[in-house]
Amino acid sequence: LEVLSMYDGMSCGRLALDKLGAHIAHYYATEIDKYAIKTTQCNFPDTIQLGNAFQVRRNDWRLR
Repeated sequence: LEVLSMYDGMSCGRLALDKLGAHIAHYYATEIDKYAIKTTQCNFPDTIQLGNAFQVRRNDWRLR
């Protein structure tokens, strides 16, 4: 499963997916709150942080 979590917060969505037994190949997150990012990276260090969600509006935006 490839996940793009917009306004990720502390990755509660990922926690729910894990509890459902979903196999997550890549988890991308948009978040700007430094405390939420720190919590996410502590609990799920393989999360790929993409920064501000508004960048997806750019014509040249691509998922890394």
